[in-house]
Parts: sequence; C-alpha cells; structure tokens
Amino acid sequence: MRSGACSTGTRSRLLTAMPRLILVADDLTGALDSAVAFAARGMETVVARGERGLKSVRHR
Repeated sequence: MRSGACSTGTRSRLLTAMPRLILVADDLTGALDSAVAFAARGMETVVARGERGLKSVRHR
C-alpha cells in the first residue's frame, strides 16, 4: 500500500467520522487546489461559486 493510502474499510470508518467542513477561498484557483487535496483523501468535495451554489449543496 502506498504512503497515505488506506484500505476500503479504514476509509469508510474515516469518512463516517469526518465532520462536514466549509472552506472559503479568495479565488477559484485556491478553491480548486484545496478541493483536490481533500478529494485525493477520499472526501466528497464541492466548489460552489456564490450563495446560490452553497444553497444547492447545503442539504447533501
């Protein structure tokens, strides 16, 4: 297993234990760079532009 990787069972336990997070970036590049880092670790990520975008993902 490569460094930083985890088994499917471990990943499932980690994902259910993780809190929901909101990260605010000052530009689109920063938002996408941050989203990629979280997604690479198995977290669902959404990049929303503005209040309308946030409302669409609020109840996921």
